[in-house]
Amino acid sequence: MRQGDMVRFAKWGEFDLNDPWDKAEKRHIGILVEHDKLMGMCWVLHMGELLHIRQQLVEKAGKKDFVPSPDCEHASQLEDPDALWLLWGDI
Repeated sequence: MRQGDMVRFAKWGEFDLNDPWDKAEKRHIGILVEHDKLMGMCWVLHMGELLHIRQQLVEKAGKKDFVPSPDCEHASQLEDPDALWLLWGDI
């Protein structure tokens, strides 16, 4: 993961702490601001808020995460790959 990548992540308390953290369901989408590999922490920009999250709870988002909302004003611009960043939000 690099700075500026779109990532999926799970927020603390939304998963069972006894299960493996890397297998937690990642329901949120954000932009990776910084990834500190030594400390195992990620800073993610989500809905205007900067979140400090363990790296086990963050993974790079893929094509399946870009699902347009039918009421989105930018849904007609899906042919333009640069317009995909306008569609991110919670899954």
